[in-house]
Amino acid sequence: MPGRRSPRLAHECLTSVDFPPRSVQVPRLRMATMTSTISVGHQRFVVPTERLDALVLIIDDEPQIRKALAELLEERGARVIDAATGAEGLSLAASSMPDLVILDIGLPDMAGDVVCREMRAWSQVPIVVLSARHSEAEKVRLLDLGADDYLTKPFGSAE
Repeated sequence: MPGRRSPRLAHECLTSVDFPPRSVQVPRLRMATMTSTISVGHQRFVVPTERLDALVLIIDDEPQIRKALAELLEERGARVIDAATGAEGLSLAASSMPDLVILDIGLPDMAGDVVCREMRAWSQVPIVVLSARHSEAEKVRLLDLGADDYLTKPFGSAE
């Protein structure tokens, strides 16, 4: 696909940001890769410990995951918006132009792969997929649809 970015590790997506305006070419801000881990139930999330100046869109139907990720990202300076459905997430992505999207593929109204494909049709924002699905074929399929990285739930701090 023309203009497609190469897949990146999730910690790189969370620690490097393309700043607006998107039409101006500026060097990418790289932040230290120091991380901290938060547990939500049996799941663990890795977040950067350095300050972020980014708008992050979290699309996940589980309120406790949205809340935990939002609190950690906001503590580090990120602005966070969230959506509980794919339709709401697509609408927010179009109106807010986030710097990073964290996308769960198990959404109540539409499959996350549909959200990923539709978003990729008009945006090159980095998309990190979170899923409880562990199959390699599923991971490859989502990366082929345009996701930049794929993390299975629960995931460890090394990921």
